[in-house]
Amino acid sequence: MLSLLLVDPKVFLRLWYETIHFLNKVIFCKDTTSLEAYDYVMRGWQYFSRRTRSANVKAKEMFQEAIELDPDYGNAYWALGLAKLLNATAGWTEFFSQA
Repeated sequence: MLSLLLVDPKVFLRLWYETIHFLNKVIFCKDTTSLEAYDYVMRGWQYFSRRTRSANVKAKEMFQEAIELDPDYGNAYWALGLAKLLNATAGWTEFFSQA
């Protein structure tokens, strides 16, 4: 069965922009040398994989903490972007800015 997600064009463009921004961070930045930042990303992926609203909130917190520890850590930006995208596409937020 094919199902279509109808998204406001402005929301779609914003999601697309955020995705490209995070992809650029991943492609053009170094990996982390911070074991603590790496640990936060790994813990974030554990939460993210649960695919629930509350777990996604925790995942975003973990990814954001990794970014604060190492602002050049591309995987943390990538993960945060995916968590925000899931938040928006799953309907867990009314406005994109809250994703």
